[in-house]
Amino acid sequence: MEVQNEKIKLTVEEQIQDMSGRNIKFELYPVEDATKFLKYNNYYFKLKSYARNYSINPKTKNYYNLDFAYLVELSKLDIYIRKIILELSLDVEHYLKVRLMNDLCGNSKEDGYHIVKLFLQYHPNAEANIQGKAEKYSFCSNLAENHLDEYKEPKKLALWNIVELISFGSFMELYEMYYQMYPSFNYSDYLKSIKFIRNAAAHNNCECP
Repeated sequence: MEVQNEKIKLTVEEQIQDMSGRNIKFELYPVEDATKFLKYNNYYFKLKSYARNYSINPKTKNYYNLDFAYLVELSKLDIYIRKIILELSLDVEHYLKVRLMNDLCGNSKEDGYHIVKLFLQYHPNAEANIQGKAEKYSFCSNLAENHLDEYKEPKKLALWNIVELISFGSFMELYEMYYQMYPSFNYSDYLKSIKFIRNAAAHNNCECP
């Protein structure tokens, strides 16, 4: 079956021509500099996504008052914003763990091992993730390996152990499970939003037609 509206590969020079054909100007940012920018600083698919912030002629599909320089500035702002979001996300993740550990310490009904045992039973993907980290070269591979037995199965893990070994997605599941079992003030309602914006920034996501 023939694919409709399939995008074709363009050379950098053809990318410049494609933008010119859509009325993107090169008055503030010369073509020579734009060519270098597309070769060494950013790629066309990403850069073109910023053009969605500008008005377009519905008949010709050409942009109004858009210069390549504006796209460059937006790409720089995107970098700065992503860095801020990532820094805030790491701080939020750390804070969630601190609050969770503090609530655990004051919870006479939970020893920190019981909930992890239940968590791994219901979330085998988290156990596989720990095993995978032990087998791969990573920052926490030694830590993960130290918590596996001779059969490469997780040893008896406490809550304070496992939060250092699982992904943020798995931590969210563990966090929600804890507060479902032991209701108290928590931030479960915000976790999906936190993960969404964190992943978008970390993976440099963009939306482009």
